[in-house]
Amino acid sequence: MPFITQGETNWKFLLIVVVLAVIVGGGALWYEKRPEQQYQPVEIKKSEIANWETYRNDEYGFEIKYPKDWQVEVSAVKSIKIKNLISGSYFEIIENKNENNLTLNEWFKELTIIDGRPTLKASAKETSINGVKAYKLNSELEPPNPLFEIVGIADTQKRIFTLYAYSRQLDDNIILEKMLSTFKFIKGFETADWQTYRNEEYGFEFKYPGIFDRFENCKLIENDNTVAVGSRFAISILDAKELNLLEYVAKVKEESLREQVSPPPEEAWHQEDIYVGGIKGIKVVWFHGSRYSQMIYLSKDNRIFDIGFTAGTLCLDYYVEQGSLDEVHELDIFEQIPNTFKFLD
Repeated sequence: MPFITQGETNWKFLLIVVVLAVIVGGGALWYEKRPEQQYQPVEIKKSEIANWETYRNDEYGFEIKYPKDWQVEVSAVKSIKIKNLISGSYFEIIENKNENNLTLNEWFKELTIIDGRPTLKASAKETSINGVKAYKLNSELEPPNPLFEIVGIADTQKRIFTLYAYSRQLDDNIILEKMLSTFKFIKGFETADWQTYRNEEYGFEFKYPGIFDRFENCKLIENDNTVAVGSRFAISILDAKELNLLEYVAKVKEESLREQVSPPPEEAWHQEDIYVGGIKGIKVVWFHGSRYSQMIYLSKDNRIFDIGFTAGTLCLDYYVEQGSLDEVHELDIFEQIPNTFKFLD
């Protein structure tokens, strides 16, 4: 867990606290007068992380890349840990409580001044992670020990997160720094005014723009085990036939590529892990000829949920061309709909 938490200090780091005791005094005045410190993020080449996996959390609105041999662990207490199972090093992301809806600066000031005195957290340096301001505190201790902590980083909705890295071997230090450099908040649509489709039989729901229901050939349609919006987006509920998710996707891949000519099979199928509604699934992009399809596969209750976006004509484009509708970014809408999908409790 982080060596810095709001309102308390982990006594394993008493030595650091003692070293920093020279800054005690001055309280809030010190905070206002403290010299601006800038942390320089580690520079990395795209080729160094080209084969890394991407963890995307649509509930909290962020994504981060990590090595393929590390594993994601999602906790029910608003914590995501990405761990090297061999060494035990890990990168953890925690959502903090911000009940007073403070800005990052207000939250950081409240966090670092306790009883009129600056705490260990006050030594955190300002940094920027993919263009977003944050406060970072490094540890000078050799592994196995904490490596760094992003004391606070906030999205546009004032949700404040802690990013914490614990290293058990020197080789993992640079990996953890590289992982930090890939962290970013996801910019998406505001979906608050979208309609909610809820399916009690199969236990799921998702949101979609009501504009589709204005036009007969674009509106949401239910058909047996399939729900479709427009002409290119559909969710199908399929029998897993006793196969687990990986086995099922492997079978789909084999059948899809059986007669694949262009592009060649090894280039036509792209597959990666994805999290949708807190559930780990598999995202596939399949190129067939000059077209492509994108599918997200989830498994629950021996069923496969196929969230698909297929090649073809965009439904609302016709009405835009006829002047009946202002410009609509339909592709972007279909990219966002899966982010609203979730299983019912």
